[in-house]
Amino acid sequence: MRNVLLVILVMVVVTQCTSEKLSSEKTMDSFLGRWDVVASQGDTIYPLWFQLNRFGEKHEGVFQPKGGHARPIENVSVNPERLKFSCCGFELEGSISKKGLIGRGMTQGKEFSWKARRAPELPAAESLSWGQPIDLLADGLEGWKVLGEDQGTWKLDGGELINTGKGSNIYTKKRFKDFKLHIEVNCPKGSNSGIYLRGRYEIQVQDDYGKAPHSRHMGGVYGQLTPTQNSSRRAGEWQEFDVVLSGRWVTVILNGTKIINHKEIAGITGGALDSSESEPGPIYLQGDHGAVSYRNIVLTPAMN
Repeated sequence: MRNVLLVILVMVVVTQCTSEKLSSEKTMDSFLGRWDVVASQGDTIYPLWFQLNRFGEKHEGVFQPKGGHARPIENVSVNPERLKFSCCGFELEGSISKKGLIGRGMTQGKEFSWKARRAPELPAAESLSWGQPIDLLADGLEGWKVLGEDQGTWKLDGGELINTGKGSNIYTKKRFKDFKLHIEVNCPKGSNSGIYLRGRYEIQVQDDYGKAPHSRHMGGVYGQLTPTQNSSRRAGEWQEFDVVLSGRWVTVILNGTKIINHKEIAGITGGALDSSESEPGPIYLQGDHGAVSYRNIVLTPAMN
């Protein structure tokens, strides 16, 4: 009888320990996945993004800072109550909240608070039907808003939207969900710009003629997706983009060549307006890196 009771006691202890371990692992797994982050630093609010994965006992992931491209996170520490990691000058620590995650962080010696919601799935539509094309330059600069201190670098001249030098970024007042976009760009030698889809996912624009394909070269989704080839023309020549965005799945055609074929964008890229990925967003053009010209900007919204 005593032996039977001992066996039962051992089984109870083992079961309890196993249950506690599974519960602990389940709680830690609550931190896994993709997260859309809103950081608050005084009066400044800006988007961040990160993805956390677990491989056995090891946690790995990537982090998208305020600018630049996403990079591997470092010094990851995860327990049932807290997540902590650092990356490219940022340190974040947080815990699970009712709506997602909440925490505090440090960057450049300054503290900020942050909250995060799990990034939406955003699958591509099974089929797309198209509405009426919208000429985004038809209303002139009245259809656009300038973001930045220097309001005078953009002008509309002869059907061309011209940024005369390193100045401000500009975006459409209208917001869009799924769409196809035709846009032509002329990037001077050594200059740099970007076309942000929904204001969140940057297609890189810069002088990259003859270079190897790269996620941070012409036509790449910045730091996220690398083109299959470089079909860019020489600096100073007009170049044509045709882009389809459905959910977070994108196809990019540059100068008649399909360079990204229906690939998923993992998350927002550096310089994004916000991290509200489930919401419609504007077409956002970068002008804070140098001179650039755009023309024939025509967006056709999906009717799904």
